[in-house]
Amino acid sequence: MVNNVPAGNLQLCAAVLFTGSSFSQISKFLGAFNIQGLSEQCFYRHQAKLLIPTVNWQWKLEQDDLIREALESGSVTLGGDMRADSPGHSAKYGSYTMMNLTSNKVIDIQLVQEVCGWPPPVEFGPGSQLFLPGAVAACLLHS
Repeated sequence: MVNNVPAGNLQLCAAVLFTGSSFSQISKFLGAFNIQGLSEQCFYRHQAKLLIPTVNWQWKLEQDDLIREALESGSVTLGGDMRADSPGHSAKYGSYTMMNLTSNKVIDIQLVQEVCGWPPPVEFGPGSQLFLPGAVAACLLHS
């Protein structure tokens, strides 16, 4: 038992989440072998209450370490890119990835919504512009 949740149920939910599968796929698979599984409501509750917060917590620990390492190294070279999925000619949503080019490690990923040129670039040194999303901007620009 983990937090009063049967460990097998939690492991099944984790396996589905971490492999990119879906509840419907695993439900069909278990049904084909006449194996009783958990309900869809229980599946999503375990993900929302236990797995997603754990993944976010672990990512935050890793991100804090990566930012600390970047700041301790003295000189930081960052690169970023936004990828958008556009159903037409204009993309409304996208993911922005910020990478430390020295260590080749991703230090931040943000989902952003573009609205009339938002997010704007941030001035970062003479003659350069850079958009720094989220916690990375606060940490690197104000340190």
